[in-house]
Amino acid sequence: MKNRFGARCRCGMSLVELLLSLVILSMGLTSIFGALSASRDQVGRMDVLLCGRWLAQSVLDQTVHRARTRDMRYFKLNSAPADFVAGARSGHWKQAFQDLEQGPKRVVDDSGKPGPYFDPQSGPAWPEHFEAAEIAFWQGFTYEVLMATSVALEAGGPEVGIDSDGDGRAETDLVRVDVEIRWAPVDGSAAVRSVCKLTTMLGSWDKAPGEGAFADE
Repeated sequence: MKNRFGARCRCGMSLVELLLSLVILSMGLTSIFGALSASRDQVGRMDVLLCGRWLAQSVLDQTVHRARTRDMRYFKLNSAPADFVAGARSGHWKQAFQDLEQGPKRVVDDSGKPGPYFDPQSGPAWPEHFEAAEIAFWQGFTYEVLMATSVALEAGGPEVGIDSDGDGRAETDLVRVDVEIRWAPVDGSAAVRSVCKLTTMLGSWDKAPGEGAFADE
């Protein structure tokens, strides 16, 4: 085919040009799909982090609440002073705190039933039904509650008994509470990773005489 100046011109695209166009198009589409996939993964990670933070705060609040509503004493009103001192020195006072420990435990089990710290009878309100995608998401979370009577004063240093008043002696009514939330896909496509960890100090205090350790038996 010739143009108006009599020179031969070529219409359409050669095979090489077509292949180059397809390569450029595929590279562009790959970049777009990659960006969309990365954005979706980022949203998923943010969901895990946000929900993990909520779960950790809920477990920590429940731990403190349980300590405040339970009888945390390791002696009775008729206990002799010598028995009281012996119980403190032998570590009997730790048992009430250790009873609050939990885990690692799944937030939701395979049947959709919440774990002990999320039981509607003693924990926060819980949905009656989950969608399939929802239940799989929540089943990926596990939580753990640990009590410690010692702390490391510096990173990597040895742990020593908690001494809140600086008198050189470890306390017998004060512990460190560590709550950790972990998450992993239920299909096992990724390793378990820590999502959130919260720490606080928890102590026992005087309560009015009643049942339990204060009962005069």
